[in-house]
Amino acid sequence: MAPINDEIELGDNAQLALDTFAMKPTKGIPHWLVHVMEVCELEHFADRAPGDYRQDVEGVYLEFQRKIGTCFIDQYIPDNPLSMASTGYEGGTAR
Repeated sequence: MAPINDEIELGDNAQLALDTFAMKPTKGIPHWLVHVMEVCELEHFADRAPGDYRQDVEGVYLEFQRKIGTCFIDQYIPDNPLSMASTGYEGGTAR
């Protein structure tokens, strides 16, 4: 992480976005979040074991975003009433 002043320290992904705006040389392309609903892909890119998503939905999803280089998430709803599984929506979801 790189400090931008005495109070704020940015993560690598945020620093990439800031450096791009400042027209500094960078490595990578800053981007907004990616909505992936394939559970096995979320686990794979987050370096998590199969089945971890069901145990830690928020942690796996956010780690996936960090690992793919997401620089900005403007809307995040961790308590989505739908349940996604490897086969898609599970109808027995409590609401």
